[in-house]
Amino acid sequence: MKQKVDEEHRICYYCEHSMPIMESDACVCRKKGLVCADGCCRHFSLDVFKINPRRPRAFESADPDWFHVF
Repeated sequence: MKQKVDEEHRICYYCEHSMPIMESDACVCRKKGLVCADGCCRHFSLDVFKINPRRPRAFESADPDWFHVF
């Protein structure tokens, strides 16, 4: 089942058919061969394990009274 992918993640670097090449901005694709890492083709399929999640936001105020447990 295909997932809806926003445009910032629709690049070859995050595709399940590609493998990034170290020390380079290129990827090796099973479908197209050597491609640019920020390119995209119609065979794109998102690999969710290649996306680094954002860090959780820290609490802005650490008021001890707010964490009162009954």
